[in-house]
Amino acid sequence: MNAYKYTMQLDEDRLPMLVKEKAYYRVDRRCCFDDAQKIWELSQTIGLDKMAEEYMYCVCMDTKLRVIGLFEVSHGTVFYSLASPREIFQKALMLGAVYITLIHNHPSGDPAPSPEDIGLTRSVFDAGEVLGITLIDHVVVGYNCYCSLRSEGREPFTKR
Repeated sequence: MNAYKYTMQLDEDRLPMLVKEKAYYRVDRRCCFDDAQKIWELSQTIGLDKMAEEYMYCVCMDTKLRVIGLFEVSHGTVFYSLASPREIFQKALMLGAVYITLIHNHPSGDPAPSPEDIGLTRSVFDAGEVLGITLIDHVVVGYNCYCSLRSEGREPFTKR
């Protein structure tokens, strides 16, 4: 199974269309992406740990946590990138995603989540609850390491 990268484009009538770009990443369709280690391995396939600026991706999954699509959510600077729940869920809804995971890199190599990372995670988590799309995790990638907000019990993945 291939995971395809999608972009949004508007046609003449200003209606959004999904455009499937070339299949970049080979993903085992039988693989369940239910833990941070597997998401980190996918991020290495993308080359996220080697990028000089911040990039954020959204991994869209079906009911069995199998990857059905991968989106670049944002591309920023060496210090930050801007992301919005609106753009994340617009694409996830068009794919029919049931679960999503966010992955982004820190070009500094330190995967410790910033307060902004935690705030965005909270916003996406809350929006997902309303839309019926569960945010499984937010994985921050550094050099040969990663931080899973879910595994660390960080907001918003703490027990309520």
